Amino acid sequence: MQFSLAEDTPGDLCIYDTHGRRIATLEQGILRQGARSLAWGAITADGRPAAAGIYFVRLETRNFTRTAKFALQR
Repeated sequence: MQFSLAEDTPGDLCIYDTHGRRIATLEQGILRQGARSLAWGAITADGRPAAAGIYFVRLETRNFTRTAKFALQR
């Protein structure tokens, strides 16, 4: 996942399943400005491997929300 922020801002970068349940939190708190690239190891918040399927990554900050859909293949 790649994104860029113009300034430091509070926010969250999370993975959700198709039912809207939060599966994993990749970043939370103050997100630093600049271009970023993050990878998700397909591990859920409780430490289990995520099942193959459709997921959503959502970046939420004080000024905007961006959501992207992706498929996890095993």
